Amino acid sequence: MGKYDEVIQPVLEYIDQDYANFDMSLQDVVKLTNTSSSRFSTIFRLAMGKTFIDYLTMIRIEQSKKLLRDTNASISEIATRVGYYDSNYFSAVFKRKEMISPRIYRSSFRK
Repeated sequence: MGKYDEVIQPVLEYIDQDYANFDMSLQDVVKLTNTSSSRFSTIFRLAMGKTFIDYLTMIRIEQSKKLLRDTNASISEIATRVGYYDSNYFSAVFKRKEMISPRIYRSSFRK
């Protein structure tokens, strides 16, 4: 990250602490940085190699994978815990990112 640390670090901490917030948006994190949304988006992409939304999605999917492996919570409950209102949308995002459904992902660890 280098020269962008002071802009990016507070945002990464915020995302790590509040990724389950359904309403988290680019506008929320921009408030932490005192930059415009376009400037922040450029800095974030340069520093992290992905967009803010792609990064947030990655964090949510990683957290959901832990929950799928380590708990018996329903897919719907896991979706809610990681910031998705709609479990069908969560499942579609999970499948698009992991190339496997959450249910099949979970069952691969239960054998």
